[in-house]
Amino acid sequence: MTTSPSTDYVTKHEFELAMAHIDTRFAQLETRIEQATVTSIRWIVGLAFGQYALMFGLILFVVSRELTHA
Repeated sequence: MTTSPSTDYVTKHEFELAMAHIDTRFAQLETRIEQATVTSIRWIVGLAFGQYALMFGLILFVVSRELTHA
C-alpha cells in the first residue's frame, strides 16, 4: 500500500510562523524545567536542614541523659 506524496506545500510565511510557535514552546518548556530545578533544590536543602536538626536533637538528648546518670 503506497500513498502518493502530498502536494500541499507550505509557504515561507507559514513555515516562519510554525518555527516561531515551536521556539515559543521550547522557551516555555525551558522555563518550566528551570522552575522545577529550583523547586527541587529548595526541597533538598530544606529536608537536609530538617534531618540535621533531628540528628542534632537526638545527639543532645542522648548526651543529656548520659550526663545526668554520671
